[in-house]
Amino acid sequence: MKKIFYIIKREYVTRVRTKLFLVGTILTPLIFAGIILMSVKFATMRSSEQKNLALVDESGRVAQGFAKSFQDKLADGRPAYVFENVPFDQSLEKVEAGLSKRVLSKQLDGYLLFSRNVLEDGKAEYHARNVSDLAERSVYTSALSNVITGIRLRDQGVDPEKIESLTRRAKITLLKVSEAGDREDRGQSFALTYVMVMILYATILMYGITVMRSVIEEKTSRVVEVMLSAVRPSELMAGKIIGVSLVALTQYLIWAVAGALVSVYGLAFLSTLAPNAANFVPKIPLSVLAYFVMYFILGFILFATLYAAIGAMVNNDQEAQQVQMPITMLVVIPILMMGLVMRSPDSSAAVSLSLVPFFTPILMFMRITVQMPPALQILASIAIMLVSIAFFIWLSAKIYRVGILMYGKRPTLPELVRWLKYS
Repeated sequence: MKKIFYIIKREYVTRVRTKLFLVGTILTPLIFAGIILMSVKFATMRSSEQKNLALVDESGRVAQGFAKSFQDKLADGRPAYVFENVPFDQSLEKVEAGLSKRVLSKQLDGYLLFSRNVLEDGKAEYHARNVSDLAERSVYTSALSNVITGIRLRDQGVDPEKIESLTRRAKITLLKVSEAGDREDRGQSFALTYVMVMILYATILMYGITVMRSVIEEKTSRVVEVMLSAVRPSELMAGKIIGVSLVALTQYLIWAVAGALVSVYGLAFLSTLAPNAANFVPKIPLSVLAYFVMYFILGFILFATLYAAIGAMVNNDQEAQQVQMPITMLVVIPILMMGLVMRSPDSSAAVSLSLVPFFTPILMFMRITVQMPPALQILASIAIMLVSIAFFIWLSAKIYRVGILMYGKRPTLPELVRWLKYS
């Protein structure tokens, strides 16, 4: 046990002291915080540029109502849209040619052409230098649709305002039921689940590959031959896995502290940018954090044993990239199933998939964040993971013990079978 402790210490101290660990640990929360701040800022930012648009109305009935429907103001109080009604004192072709010249000379941002039959077919044209803004097209389309609908109703002797009041859409507020009480959910649950699952996926994959590359480096440099003179292969593999997992947990701890500080001191700053920011910040229960750490440890140990075996089998990174693909896909597949589990976390498919040991760390944790499953299912997933880990440790240790000292050629499948038969 003392020898394993020395290996754990070596793996932990060596990695924690690297610049890559320090930079990654510091930059990751800063990047996430920056993304959140930028999203809030852009969502609440108001344009400072005024839109100058010309309206060409062949029908003679649409332009006035269309222009009145835009009441937006800029930050300085000016109208966001300025419309110019273009009269028909010449042919349509000449009107369009003149407007196009003004658009090209940047006197206008664009112009809209309402056809003579716009009330019947709803067709219009928007001419501008830049027509790639889909949001802008949606705004114009919605405004035109409302104006045309109002005119059609008036032509039929119906009051548009009365129709609007009678057809006003219903609004359903989503409230998540929990032991702490019902709380309005505006997408926080989805954001929490998505972010935490992606962190779980990325760290299991990243640190699992770290174990594999560590084995390859020591194998190719022949350092492992010196180490195996003092410890058994199984002890070396166990020390590596535990040491790297502690590195990951250290990173998690730093991120958790940073997240707590951001939630306490950063929320006030977010509120200055968006008054309702507090309603969008998800609250993470301690139980969810505990499950997060537990499923990371179980998932990491399971996949790290397989990656360690791959590292012992191959001779360089190129061979490792080919052999590791099936193992990597076992981490990727649960991400592809996120939609199924989030839509129906209690369905038979979601329950069955979350009990597959390779999928459990991600899918069971996802179910916990979306809707807490029965305690029996959680206990069953933990038991299945522990049994699977014990089996794959035994299996990988056999491959590791032989493969770590094999050089020159990647083993074939029959050779792997023979390695497993060695006592």
